[in-house]
Amino acid sequence: MSPRGSRENLGGGQQTVHAFRQLVHTMPSCILSRKRLQSYLQDVESFSRPNLLLEQYPTSPHVAADILYNIQTTEGAIQGFSVADFGCGPGILTIGARLLGASYVLAVDVDKNAIADLNENLTSFDVKNDCVDVLLCDITRLRRGSERKQVDIVIMNPPFGTNASSTGMDKQFLLTALSIAKYHVYSLHKTTTRSHILRTIESAGAHAKVVAELRFDIPRMYKRHRQDTVDIEVDLVHAWF
Repeated sequence: MSPRGSRENLGGGQQTVHAFRQLVHTMPSCILSRKRLQSYLQDVESFSRPNLLLEQYPTSPHVAADILYNIQTTEGAIQGFSVADFGCGPGILTIGARLLGASYVLAVDVDKNAIADLNENLTSFDVKNDCVDVLLCDITRLRRGSERKQVDIVIMNPPFGTNASSTGMDKQFLLTALSIAKYHVYSLHKTTTRSHILRTIESAGAHAKVVAELRFDIPRMYKRHRQDTVDIEVDLVHAWF
């Protein structure tokens, strides 16, 4: 997904937003097709000021639709469920979860600029006050002093922990998610870290498996990037209790 720009360049954005509003306020009894879900998500704006230290990379509409559709069709774990989106960024997973019928979404990010982008997207899609709470917070602090499971499912695209500034954050996100989710955690991780991630989940007392292998397309966003886009092999990991 490209950085924030004019909606006029996004291929019928206003028509899509109008249709989205109609759907979100008369929640469908049947699930959207993956293709239609992706079509809606193409009009979610990306990061306006991406932060390299936080490993902020946009989740493409294609990948987001694949993840959410997989979760709903295999486990039925979005429609009617309460969902947390950790490291939500501009909110493509948050908006997608609502579109698939999540009863409530808690969107959390530590970056105020990402939260501003999220709020702008929620306002554009008319879901800001529609069963979505937005929290500016360090994810790792959510689990301190709380023993109560707070949501049914956590969906997240956490930092991969490849930068010096984010080492170990993938594990911290996982442990926080496992402490808060009642039933399921779905998380994206680099395929090269698979065994480490699965061990982390199992050591926390949950079951774990890789449910999809995806190619995460990262556009050129930072000065150190030399190619227009790079594909990284990632796992969609499912943890459950």
